[in-house]
Amino acid sequence: MDDTNQKTKSEMEKQIDDFFSEIRDIVIKSKDKDEAKENLEKFRNRQPDIAGSLNDVFELAEDYIEDGVNSSEQQKNFLTELEEKISKFRENREKWSNNLSDVYDILIEGTKKARCKKYR
Repeated sequence: MDDTNQKTKSEMEKQIDDFFSEIRDIVIKSKDKDEAKENLEKFRNRQPDIAGSLNDVFELAEDYIEDGVNSSEQQKNFLTELEEKISKFRENREKWSNNLSDVYDILIEGTKKARCKKYR
C-alpha cells in the first residue's frame, strides 16, 4: 500500500473516531435534555447525507437523550451500542479501501449515468 492510500485510510479512521467522540460527548456531557437535543441537531445538520446511513447512529443518540444516561451502567450501554454501530462504518471503510479499483469503477459508472441523465 502506498503512502497516499495509507494516509487516506488514517484520515478516514480519524473522521470515524471524531464522529464517535462528538456523539458520545453530546449524549453524556450535555447538562440537560434540551441542550443535548439542540447540540445533536446542530451536529446532525453539519454531517453529509450519506444515503441515510447515519440515521441509526442519530436515532440511538436521540433515544438515550430521551431516556437519560444518568448512571455509569446507562453510559456503558450507550457506548457499547454506539461502538457497534460505528464499527459498521469501520468495516465498510476497510472493505472499500482494500478495493479501490472497484471504487473507481463505481465512480466512473455513476459519472456516466449522471451524464446520460443530464443530456436527455
